[in-house]
Amino acid sequence: MTDLVLDLMAKAGRAAVSARALLDPGDADGACSRAYYAMFDAARAALATKGVPPECLKTHESGQSIERF
Repeated sequence: MTDLVLDLMAKAGRAAVSARALLDPGDADGACSRAYYAMFDAARAALATKGVPPECLKTHESGQSIERF
C-alpha cells in the first residue's frame, strides 16, 4: 500500500474512534459527523488503491471527476 492509502486509513480510523467517543456520552450529531468523515476517508483510500489520482480525492465534489475511472 502507498503512503497515501495508509495515511487515509489512519485518518479514517481516528475519525471512527472519535465518533465512538462522542456517541458514548450522547452526542449523536457529533458522532455522525465524525463517522461520515471516517467513511469518506476510507472511500478515498479505496479509490487511491484503484489508481485514482490524489488530486481527485481531495474534495467531496471530486466524486464527479472519478466517474471516468
